Amino acid sequence: MESTLGIGSKFAFQLFFDLVDASDLPHERIVLNDFERPNFTGEVLICEDNHLNQQVICDHLSRVGLKTVVAHNGKEGVDIVSNRLKNNEKLFDLIFMDIHMPVMDGLDAAAKIMGMGIKTPIVALTANIMSNDIEHYKACGMVDTVGKPFTTQELWRCLAKYIPVESYTAIEKNRQAAEDSKAFKLIKTNFVKNNQSTYDDIISAVDSGDIKLAHRLAHTLKSNAGQIGRKQLQTAAAEIEASLASGNAALDEAQMKTLKTELDITLDELAPLLIETQIIERNETFDMEKALELLDTLEPLLKNNNTKCLKLLDELYRLPGTEELINHLEGYRFWDALTALEKLRKEMTSKHG
Repeated sequence: MESTLGIGSKFAFQLFFDLVDASDLPHERIVLNDFERPNFTGEVLICEDNHLNQQVICDHLSRVGLKTVVAHNGKEGVDIVSNRLKNNEKLFDLIFMDIHMPVMDGLDAAAKIMGMGIKTPIVALTANIMSNDIEHYKACGMVDTVGKPFTTQELWRCLAKYIPVESYTAIEKNRQAAEDSKAFKLIKTNFVKNNQSTYDDIISAVDSGDIKLAHRLAHTLKSNAGQIGRKQLQTAAAEIEASLASGNAALDEAQMKTLKTELDITLDELAPLLIETQIIERNETFDMEKALELLDTLEPLLKNNNTKCLKLLDELYRLPGTEELINHLEGYRFWDALTALEKLRKEMTSKHG
């Protein structure tokens, strides 16, 4: 340290690292600048139960040309892979695997997929990225780890390790900023839509003795708050999550009060976004044949958990009676959306013959 009174201080340090033989590294071009974007061709399975995280990763992957299929838990992911294998369908080029999921966690899911003899690279997608965690993931068959939240460059570097880069495109700063702004606005809109009852849900789960559910709700809220940049809410949720992780049902009143305050502030600030989504011009008169064709196009995409279905949202917005279907789609609840679709189809045919 060097310090001069009235001028300032200068700090310096040295770091020492072991050398690595470059011949052991993958021979691919890794993107290291902010001026070009890689383009890929392929399909990625995302095993992730948090719908905001699903939205973020799917948006990033679609921008670089990758198709995505979403599984809401480990078992669903295993079933999707197993069905493709049985039906002799093309397997995924890459699998992103969350660790903490209901029904079946990512560790068990990865082990089962590896047990099928499938060589598809499985990458852990998690907020827990301590060195001992990463070693544990590798032992369960995961070849790599991407931390949450991740940067665009971190994701691109990971993709380039396992999927060939087809080409590179110069990034247009204004267009990139517009895309980022639109995606972030949708993330915030979905946050306010889906967290109206989260605080009460945590209290209810604790009161009923379901500490595991309460812990998952707090974990999800912590992750979602981080996605929209609400650090104080994220910290408050993390404190509740840590308390529940030990199985403690006696929540600290002060911590819960802080959580409620931060969540209420966030929801109040984002409330105008809900009003915007409600001001949608819908056509009360519409082409019945085209509307049914739209539902026919949407149905197989939902059955395959294919996120390409989200590209049909603009058309669905213009149809009356699609609120429930749209709500499930925006929440990446594709099986619920299937039920809503069938209900809508019956209503349309009964009303319009």
